[in-house]
Amino acid sequence: MDITENLSDNWLKNNFISGSKLAEILAVSEATIRNWIKSGKISSDFTQNSIYYFSKNNVQNIINNISSGKINTLKSRRNKKHINGNSFYNDYIPTNSKNLQSVQKIIKIVSENKIPLTKNEIQYIVANCATQLLIHKNNLTKFSNNFFMQYLNSNIDFGQYNCFINDLIDNKTCAQNFIKKYPQIFEVKFSLKKNEDVLGLLYISLFDLRERKAKGSYYTPTNVIQNLIGNLH
Repeated sequence: MDITENLSDNWLKNNFISGSKLAEILAVSEATIRNWIKSGKISSDFTQNSIYYFSKNNVQNIINNISSGKINTLKSRRNKKHINGNSFYNDYIPTNSKNLQSVQKIIKIVSENKIPLTKNEIQYIVANCATQLLIHKNNLTKFSNNFFMQYLNSNIDFGQYNCFINDLIDNKTCAQNFIKKYPQIFEVKFSLKKNEDVLGLLYISLFDLRERKAKGSYYTPTNVIQNLIGNLH
């Protein structure tokens, strides 16, 4: 239905919401709302000046249909945008990798303890993983545990790789305090596997999905990258 007469802003505000507002409520993009309308998944009550408007009852029906699963495609799309907390990329590294289980263990610890990770704290966890991989790479068998803490205490030196780990640490004291507060995270073991980006998997799995989407961040599995590079001549 296309209303050509000019309706007052106050009347619209009191009785209807725009497509952009509906997109905000459902946590999707305006383009998604337009696509849903064009495909017949939802209907607007009318348009004015190329803007879609929805009655409050219509909006409630759309929300109810999404929540009940009556409109499964919308529920799936909306949930992807609404996910907060931690996500897991099952196909980022080989499914038979032991490191996959290690990343899952850390996610479970963070989720069960409701640990609100900051970006710096995520980097501490990644730095801990990197420290373990370097321990394996350099066969530093004299160090049996607490690798990252020992590195922070200057008991371990990785030479040229120190700069890489240091870039992940904003403040050594904060990192040490975080380890002491959540030691179970840093007890999870990782192993060194050739051409396996476990550091990338750990980082993107812990980083909040909504923020990744807001930044347009999508990560390509290592095996896909290797296949693409392998086809270059």
